[in-house]
Amino acid sequence: MRTKRTKPRKQKAGLFNLRWLAVFLVICSFSFGSQAVTIWKMKQEIKSLTLKKEELIEENMHYQSHLQEVQSDEMLEKLAREELGMIKPGEKVLVEVLPQ
Repeated sequence: MRTKRTKPRKQKAGLFNLRWLAVFLVICSFSFGSQAVTIWKMKQEIKSLTLKKEELIEENMHYQSHLQEVQSDEMLEKLAREELGMIKPGEKVLVEVLPQ
């Protein structure tokens, strides 16, 4: 008769442990699931920020090359002659006079 009593107790204990295991797994899935979603969102944000950074670096390189072009001696001379009407020492300026 002892064998009959031990088997149901073991089965009840096994079901009890299985229930606690299921509860534990559900709790873990909720807590780690929300963290997994947060990590996924952060990875997406990192990707978008990396793309934006690359675009800004490319734009910065474009502006740097344009700045070097504008600061070159040839460009400064061109701007001084065309916009400010400056001349080099010893040069003569011809001014075209239009009849009225």
